[in-house]
Amino acid sequence: MLTIDTTRDLITTLVVNGYHLLSYSRISTSYNILVLYKYDSFGAEIRYSILLTDKIPSNGILGTLTKIKNRTNSKEFAISQMNLELDFDSYTYEEFYKKIGGVVNTGLVRSPVLSGLMNNLGLNLLSEGLEGAPNDLLEIYSKECLQYLFKSPARRYGKDRSFERLPDGVLLVKNISAFLFDSKAYSNGFEFTSDDINRFEKYIEDFSEKYSHLFAVKSFIVISGRFNDSDEAILNRSTDLLSRAQVPIACIQAKTLAEMVAEIMKKPEFQQSIDWNQIFVKPVVKLSNLTSQIKKIEKDKII
Repeated sequence: MLTIDTTRDLITTLVVNGYHLLSYSRISTSYNILVLYKYDSFGAEIRYSILLTDKIPSNGILGTLTKIKNRTNSKEFAISQMNLELDFDSYTYEEFYKKIGGVVNTGLVRSPVLSGLMNNLGLNLLSEGLEGAPNDLLEIYSKECLQYLFKSPARRYGKDRSFERLPDGVLLVKNISAFLFDSKAYSNGFEFTSDDINRFEKYIEDFSEKYSHLFAVKSFIVISGRFNDSDEAILNRSTDLLSRAQVPIACIQAKTLAEMVAEIMKKPEFQQSIDWNQIFVKPVVKLSNLTSQIKKIEKDKII
């Protein structure tokens, strides 16, 4: 039987490696058909129809795949646990994961000056030795920090936002949760507007339309060097988004995100026991939210 976990793992890898899900059809317990697309360097959309199967596909299934391929103007291929002999490309899961390259972790979070670096980027400043635009670098470092903390793959959308309305990135957590995130590099600090909430709502709606059968959006994380809104004002913004999209806002200073990474690096054995879902749904995320969980784990003496 082709399990939902197998499909979810595959889609996670594809999303993290630059693909977008267009449609997902669960034909039966043995056959799924995914339609995905990605953009080339010039913004052209390239589509793929992927048959996932745990058995030799029947003529009927192959006919359905051909119809989907023709309707979506896509290239078809199959992925299976077995070696298939078909008139088009097919891969085992091992071959496919090797071909696509899996999830790459650059290890940027291991910089000994991460806290100061992140603080500067959040305030639209470059630390010595860094090159590039602070807003781009803040996206990259935020993605790496979140990926490290949750031990889950994250994707920075980057240039794809030139062609679609997308947040800076998404974190896909193993327990079927998703966290959308936006980083804000503002020299004078970031302050919410109604347009921001409208945009976040649209991001959540678009993501849920494609992936709600696989991932539930847990919160919308906003990362910046400083927030000019009061905690009460941020709570009101979070409540507003929650009422409209059933997803709260979680604001965290860039420096605090880096400090959380440093805290976990000191106590890596606690990482799997931290309830990150509980931390990153708070309107204002603080380092104390993490350290209090660590103290509780230490007191329980389970680890």
